[in-house]
This record gives sequence, structure tokens and C-alpha cells, in this order.
Amino acid sequence: MWYTFRGDLVARGFGQKIVVFLNKNAAVTDYVIRGMKTWLTELAIGGATIPLFTIEDDEGAWPDPSCKHCRLADCESIHVSKKRFHMLVPVEEVWNECLNESVLDNPQGNSLLYVVILMNAYAHLLWIQRSSSGVMSGSNLMDIWDCLCKNLEIRDVTLEDVSKKGNVDLRLLCGVAYGRSWFSRWGYKFWRGSYGVDEVKYEIALACLRNLDISQVVEVFRKVEDRYALLHCLEGVLECYESLSRSPFKTLSDLLGFMLTYPAKSMMAKEACTIARIPRKSWTRKQIKETLKILINILDKRGPVIGEDLIEAASSEVSPSELLDYAISTMKNLKCGKHQIVACKENPISNLMEYRLETLPLLTTEPLDVHGDAVFVYETVVLQYPEVGSEYSMVKLCVDTMLKYNYLMKGTEPCCKGSG
Repeated sequence: MWYTFRGDLVARGFGQKIVVFLNKNAAVTDYVIRGMKTWLTELAIGGATIPLFTIEDDEGAWPDPSCKHCRLADCESIHVSKKRFHMLVPVEEVWNECLNESVLDNPQGNSLLYVVILMNAYAHLLWIQRSSSGVMSGSNLMDIWDCLCKNLEIRDVTLEDVSKKGNVDLRLLCGVAYGRSWFSRWGYKFWRGSYGVDEVKYEIALACLRNLDISQVVEVFRKVEDRYALLHCLEGVLECYESLSRSPFKTLSDLLGFMLTYPAKSMMAKEACTIARIPRKSWTRKQIKETLKILINILDKRGPVIGEDLIEAASSEVSPSELLDYAISTMKNLKCGKHQIVACKENPISNLMEYRLETLPLLTTEPLDVHGDAVFVYETVVLQYPEVGSEYSMVKLCVDTMLKYNYLMKGTEPCCKGSG
């Protein structure tokens, strides 16, 4: 999305550019913020008027000419003057009100977008979040900031990537799914990490997580008894999305990448996905499905049933017997309604196979919750990897490494790159 701003800013220094930009695109408010001149730019976007405030911070307000944000981003060698500009979009609830000076004390709670621009054309993107009603998404706000950078010819922008959606670290989820940060869409790249994490270590950790063999992951979960419920949920998700992709997933990035780019279909049910994966043999899909419904209904009414008794109970309703035998052979771990699977276990007393319905904390079934499923896979595989073998230590180390990469930069003249 491109936003057009007025004013000829070509062949000017940044100090001149920002003055021309404000004179052409903003109006001075009839109030000041802590004695500082404040400008208002009204952006008409999608039928809404979005207020963009610019606060001109003069030299007297900053006795220390250095910038704490430059120091944190390891750009301490950059010469900084005392003058700077704050640009921000306040939270939606106060769009029709005068700007409150408290926004500078707590930008995270009072703004959707908050940026500090220095007089040497370096900037720090310090906060971004979507509006409460959704009229302004994070992508919309990044587009606005990106256009401002192009118009003002900002040299470099740093940001600390602590982006989350709910409790999910997007730098980790997007990294594993896409191989890059969410901010990379606007040209931001790895700048520095903390605790000795550099770009090489980050790229190695990212590659290891992305290339986790998803079939081996399932086998690891199968070895751990207390992960039974998670295993069946994971297998159900895999089966569902493989049926949608029409090909198996080899790696964790294949699975998450497909899930996060797959458009949700409101009436898609996971039960149907599972049944669709059963080979039809000599019978139609409808015959198999109806037979399975009869068998599941028997289990629902009678509880645990051994194989022979199940065949006897269903034989009066299903023919031929080969169809019944085949349907029973496909029942193990079959999802059969909301939060239930068919479990097949050996009875320790009779040594005969028993079939029963088990209730598990499965994901929602209708509609297909793509985001919820992706978060489930992320939390289960990335954050709750079983403590089995050497892979557990490797996964844990890779996750810790990726979460220690902090700063991204976009620009043309990088200063001093390093790790803290």
C-alpha cells in the first residue's frame, strides 16, 4: 500500500526535508506537548481518518546528545544531535481527542505506532500494534511508516523484534515457517543479537528448526507415554493438512508454511479430512463412511468392545463382511466427531484388541482453525519437544538462540555491527 505525501523533497538535507514535509502535509496543533511544537497529519485510509502526530523535540529537552536507543542497538558511534522528532499514531480510542503528553511516557499503552527520528536521518521504530477494532492492521501501519521513510529518505531504521500475536513469538513462528522475520517484508534484516548470538549462529539455528523431519518428530512423540494426547492431535493435524496439500510434508517448515498461507474455509471439517485419507479399495467413499458411522455409534453406546464383538454387533447392518473388516482395520486413531478418536489397545487381561472412543483435547473441528492449528504445532513441536535423545538439546538450543536475536535494521549505511 502506498501513501502519497505532498512536497518536493528532492536534493535537500534531512533537516530541510522534515520541515518541508510538515509544512506541506501537517498542521500545527493549538496545543503543545511538554512545551514542544506538535503537528497533526490526517491520513484518509479505508474510509477512516488516521491521526499521525509529529512532535518536534528541540535541543533544550535533551541535555545528553547521545541516544539511548542507538546505544541499545549498538550504534553508539553514530553522531547524534540533541534535536529529534517523535512520530506516532495514538490508540484508536483517542483519535478524536487532543494528544495527551502521557503518550511519551508509555507509548506501548497509548500508541499504535511510535518512532523516534534523529537529525542525522537515523530512526528507531519503537512500537507497533494493530488497532482494537482492526481498522488498522500491523501491516497497514508498517506501510505508512515505510512510505514516510521513502519520502524523508531515512538512512537507517533499527527495531527490536519482540513482536507477538497472543503468546506466540512471531520472530520464532515466522522464522520457522518462512525463514525470515515478519518485518523482512519491508526490508529489515538481522542486525545484532544478545548473549553472543550473531548472524551465523542465528542462521544455523533457524535452518535446524526449519529442517526438522516431521515424520521423525511424530516418532519421537510416539516414544513418550505422557504425550499420548498431543501425539494424536499432531497426527490429526498432519493428516488433515496433507489431504489439503495433496502431498506429504517433509519438514516442519513445509507444514507451518502451508498452514499459515492456506485460506481458511468456514465449512471445512477435520473429520472429513481424515475419512478422505482412507483408501477406497473396492468400495465407494460413501460406503466406507456409512460403515464407520455404524461402528462409531456402537462404540458410543457400548463402551470398550473387542474386535470380534464389534464385528458381530455391526454385521446385521453392514455387508459384505469384507467391507466391515476393512472399515475396522482403518479405525485406529480415527477422528470421529468433536474431540474424539477411536483408540485401539490390547486388553492386558484377555490379550484381545479393544476399541473405544477416547475424548482428547483436540483442536476445533468446524470451521477449520488454521491459525489455531499452526499455533498448536508451534507450541507442541518447537516449545514442548519431548526430552528424548540428542535432538531435544538441539531443538532447545536453537529456540534459545533464535529468541536471543533482538535487533533488525533497514538502511543503506550500517554503522557498527556486533553482538552484546
